[in-house]
Amino acid sequence: MDPFNKRKLNTLMKHRGDPCISIYLPTCRTGSETRQNHIRCKNLVQKARKQLSFPLIKGSHTHTVLEPLAELLADSIFWKHQCDGLALFSSGKTFSYYRLPLSFPELVVVSDRFHLKPLLPLFDGDGLFYILALSQNEVRMFQGTHHSIAEIWLSNVPKNIREALREDEPKRQLHARPGAHSKIGKKEAGYHGYGKGQDDGKEKIQRFFHRVDRGLRDILKEEKAPLVFAGVEYAFALYQHTNRYPHLSPKCIRGNPEKLSREELHAKAWQIVKPLFKEEQDASIQKFQELSAGGQASSDIKECVRSAYERKVDTLFVARGVQQWGRYVLKNRDVLLHENSQPYDQDLLDFSAVHTLLNGGTVYTLPPAKVPGKGSPIAALFRF
Repeated sequence: MDPFNKRKLNTLMKHRGDPCISIYLPTCRTGSETRQNHIRCKNLVQKARKQLSFPLIKGSHTHTVLEPLAELLADSIFWKHQCDGLALFSSGKTFSYYRLPLSFPELVVVSDRFHLKPLLPLFDGDGLFYILALSQNEVRMFQGTHHSIAEIWLSNVPKNIREALREDEPKRQLHARPGAHSKIGKKEAGYHGYGKGQDDGKEKIQRFFHRVDRGLRDILKEEKAPLVFAGVEYAFALYQHTNRYPHLSPKCIRGNPEKLSREELHAKAWQIVKPLFKEEQDASIQKFQELSAGGQASSDIKECVRSAYERKVDTLFVARGVQQWGRYVLKNRDVLLHENSQPYDQDLLDFSAVHTLLNGGTVYTLPPAKVPGKGSPIAALFRF
């Protein structure tokens, strides 16, 4: 699985094009029910086609937007390899899809930008974390949420210590320098920084871990999700000194990870990251309760939408699985609310969440009953 991360989310958030199709659906990994994956998606594409009957802009070409979706539906191999949920994004300029460890309710949105709120639980208090299962014989990495886990394909990470040291050897040769003449007239090779040409076991492991850490940087770049190490305590102590990812958990899954299944790793990792997620979220909710009476927080939909667009929101809470259709009219700062989606409408909860993130704020997606405030699907803590 190719991991979905903050960089990819930012790319989707910044895209503007008419029209933009966003499709979400739950998918099954194995068994006879996998046939439903293709059927669900085909039905949702048909819904998108109907929504496109009202052009969002003059000259928009329905065929150009739908063609990548039709090609994906025809790819029989693709449908045999799914995760818990599938998200599809198509416009006249771009097409992308993500198989994710998160099950989505079926949803189709056609607008002038992509609908992204269903993805946000991957990045908040019930959200995303990584597991690095590391032993000398095997390197595995997983992306997990509270309810699911999926293995990540590691293209730039050595599979084991033997591969890492073999790949590192040409670089070490470049550091070789002539040594002193031996008694038999031959030269010995010494290595800068590596002692007298002989690595002990600890040094080999450190070199291995450096290669792993470098390979993970592209995956974890700009991420803030916790990374949980799974391995023996001796290895964890060495990896802590090697690691450059700032969100490595101080607690690890102890023991040989080769003996643990994916499900066992997931359960043990969740017990480590759960308190971290809950602590941050609970503190933000408590802060909302303290500041709401003084005007520094609000659960009024219109005020939250305006404030999110105007970069005033520090922390936003939005209801998961809920849409509030309407439009933000920039000219007069008016917020129009509609019970059902109308042409040119957006989900204003999604609109507010995206602008909060683009402006450096934090977004929590919560069950509707847990959104702070007075029964509103949205609440905000203001910067000033």
